Amino acid sequence: MQCSKDRSDLEQKVVGCAVYRGADYMSSIMHLVGSESFLTPYAKKTWNICIDVAACGEDVDLTSVAERIVKSGDANLLSYVSSSHGIGQISPNNAKKAAEKLKAAFDRHNFMLAAQNAVASLSDPNSDVVESVNNIKNAIDSFGVGQAGLSKSFDRACEEFEGMIEDLMRSDVKFIPTPWENLNFLVNGWFPEEQTVIAGRPSNGKTALAINIVTDAAQKGYGAGIISLEMGSNQLLARMAASHLGISGHKFRKGGFSGHEANAIKSWVAKVKSLNIPIFDGSEVTPSSIECELKRWAKYNDIKLAMVDYLQLIESDKRVASREQHIAEVSRSMKKTARTTGMHTILLSQLNRDVEKRGKDAKPQLSDLRESGSIEQDADNVMLIGPWNPATIHNPVNVDLLVAKARNDSTGTAALIFQRNKLRFADRSFQSEQE
Repeated sequence: MQCSKDRSDLEQKVVGCAVYRGADYMSSIMHLVGSESFLTPYAKKTWNICIDVAACGEDVDLTSVAERIVKSGDANLLSYVSSSHGIGQISPNNAKKAAEKLKAAFDRHNFMLAAQNAVASLSDPNSDVVESVNNIKNAIDSFGVGQAGLSKSFDRACEEFEGMIEDLMRSDVKFIPTPWENLNFLVNGWFPEEQTVIAGRPSNGKTALAINIVTDAAQKGYGAGIISLEMGSNQLLARMAASHLGISGHKFRKGGFSGHEANAIKSWVAKVKSLNIPIFDGSEVTPSSIECELKRWAKYNDIKLAMVDYLQLIESDKRVASREQHIAEVSRSMKKTARTTGMHTILLSQLNRDVEKRGKDAKPQLSDLRESGSIEQDADNVMLIGPWNPATIHNPVNVDLLVAKARNDSTGTAALIFQRNKLRFADRSFQSEQE
């Protein structure tokens, strides 16, 4: 479609602000602007490059964007970005207004297309008049004409609520069951737009538990992604293979596979290649770069569940006075990301040493969450891995997963078994608990 000069100038101003102001600005306007908002090819390309730079954990600036363009050899795009950078050097307030104007232009453009289609349908002598009028009304409603900002009318909210009730009556509820019946009994499953924090002391199985959750969801047909700040993709895949195949995790570090095990690993790799599990294993990651990545996953990979390992390793997007404020800012940002992407996010966190000071068998509590009370406040669910000694020779070991907070479900204890050598969790029956 032909783009007017005013629209072209507006798009260049927005991408110029992105290049000049970086990830903070992009994160603040993600609810307003996306790749589809741009009609000008150069503006769309520049925006997508900025998204890719942020997703890689790099600073979005003229240098990082230009480096990507130089590699592509597009001299015209490089000239466009250079001039855009100068145009984008405006006040934060004007930069936000530019994004809001672009959203309005995008909505207006889409509404005009929808209205044209509806009018074309109405002009057809064979069309249903009532249906055509309803199409026009739906076009108006879909863009919120007459409503203020991003708010929704109470009537619209009630309609969405009715839709949710109908889904419940049809047993068509959009959630992902957990891998364990003992846990499903308490929390039912992983629901959209919610955040679950899983916390434990070091070496107590946090990552193994979360990987079990992700692979189980993917095998059930749900897209599930991993953002790992602690280990690379090879280590993650080794843990997945050990859990699925029942091969000792130590062999994935030291070797010594039997011929049967080597063949089983090759067959497993060939099978799981088709699973929808994107992995992002950057080391210097901020909430805004995670938000950019998860938005891409939601749009292009249909991801419904994302694991982030782990909270205390995420860098802050802004300077803060204390470590506690840093964790609080990251926690709030991650909760916001769950809402904006529609995903269920599983955020791993460490427990502080206070739980060990109370005795070796002391159960962890919410106050043991390391460095900030905001973790508990922001989360919909908080699950704490109960005490067990990583130095014990027993295998498997009994592990209690304590559901300490469940905003919409029940708190309690899910009894599990951890097969340590296979990095696999399973339900613990009453009989095994007595043994």
